[in-house]
Amino acid sequence: MNLVNFALYIILPIAAAIYLFFKKKFSYFKDRGIPYVEPTIPLGNMSGLGSKYHLADILLEFYEKCKEKGPIAGFYNTISPTYIVTDIELVTQITIKDFNSFVNRGMYVNEEDEPLTGHLVSIEDEKWRFLRNKLSPVFTSGKLKAMFNIIKDKGDSLVKAIEDSSKNGKSIDAKDPASRFTTDIISSTAFGMESNTLKGEHLELLKFAKEVFGSEGISALQFFFMMAYPKISKFLKLRQFSNELTNFFTKVVGDNIKLREETNDKRHDFLNMLIQLKNKGSIDGEFSSETRKLTMDEVTAQAFLFFFAVK
Repeated sequence: MNLVNFALYIILPIAAAIYLFFKKKFSYFKDRGIPYVEPTIPLGNMSGLGSKYHLADILLEFYEKCKEKGPIAGFYNTISPTYIVTDIELVTQITIKDFNSFVNRGMYVNEEDEPLTGHLVSIEDEKWRFLRNKLSPVFTSGKLKAMFNIIKDKGDSLVKAIEDSSKNGKSIDAKDPASRFTTDIISSTAFGMESNTLKGEHLELLKFAKEVFGSEGISALQFFFMMAYPKISKFLKLRQFSNELTNFFTKVVGDNIKLREETNDKRHDFLNMLIQLKNKGSIDGEFSSETRKLTMDEVTAQAFLFFFAVK
């Protein structure tokens, strides 16, 4: 077979099939009469993500464009059609009044290979409903107020750290002590550990925070690829978090739970409530019609989410 025939019978049909595949995928909003941001092959509206543009810049641009088109419009996260709601009343309807009909967020989750992805933000359907019902009492005002003394103690440490750093009269970078301050608070309330990063201890927590938030983790493009193609991502064994990070947080949570159970140490923090959900299926003083208890992987994933959601 010469080169011309090869191009005619092999390359052109493949190219045509690929084109028709994307054309079909990118017709979702058009077929439904919904205004949308015009996509390009092959990345939809995600071209330049991570190389030229930050995700926040892209989403802001989409929002401004969609706001001109009506109360709801769409864009393509690679080949996945995604709605943008710009009408405040419709947002309220979706997130509050009808939230039970909008439980899935399209996040990548692979509990089998990456247990840390099995948290409340990522899981879907009945598993989400189960965890939401279990965790709702955790975030009542009374439960959060019980953590105030921990926050106050870390606030005192922050003030001292800033005072010590500014003794020479030079300006300081406020971002670093602020990051350490939140790390110390959440590591204490979520994991029950005294990280003391304001004092220069346990700096691995700061390292893993950078991995989760992108500066040392996966690229934004890979992140969106995993959301758009979850089955392919699982087949390729793509990971959202490194083995080092997964092993670290699994050990931190496991060791602290074991220590508390052996010493009967009960603190007024998030981890203590997760321990109750693991051992009894409910939180002290709260009624739960669902008797199933949380597994250790579920406990670890929720503690992980709590740490980085607040960070």
